[in-house]
Amino acid sequence: MYLKKAYLILILFLSISIFSQEKEYSNATNYLYNNQLDLASKIIQSAINKKQGNKSKYYLLYANILKFQNISDSSLHYISKVESDYVNREIKDSLLLTYAIKTEFYRYFGERKKADTCLLNIEKFNLNEIKNKDIVAYALNRKMAILNGYHDWNKDTIKLVNKIAKQIFNLDNQIKNKE
Repeated sequence: MYLKKAYLILILFLSISIFSQEKEYSNATNYLYNNQLDLASKIIQSAINKKQGNKSKYYLLYANILKFQNISDSSLHYISKVESDYVNREIKDSLLLTYAIKTEFYRYFGERKKADTCLLNIEKFNLNEIKNKDIVAYALNRKMAILNGYHDWNKDTIKLVNKIAKQIFNLDNQIKNKE
């Protein structure tokens, strides 16, 4: 009887803890979107410290917050941790997202060669095999941004950008997050 009560209390405590961490994640995301970067950073750091197990989702959010705070080295550090995790676990959707985020990271900080290298990683994926079409659309969008930003002098770039835009429009009814 005592063991059942202890087990029930443990499950209840873990449930509350997990809910609390998810709430912190959600709050940090909201603060990021409202450009309250210091608050978002503090909250996600707290959630990371409390989180047991895999922290990749939290690291990605923290990397994004750091990017907007112009703390590029730390941001890249967390993106690389996530990338390593997804490579090891062979999670293609999330790995594609990570490469797209890295591509955007390098575009944001004006590092063309590194952005082009990340773009090559994106091009290795068979996008038809990726189930999450929001990620596919985001990766294609970042590809367009790199081509448009760094390769606009190339005559074929306009054709390629138009082709990518059509791919994204064809995914429209499968995309949930239109951001």
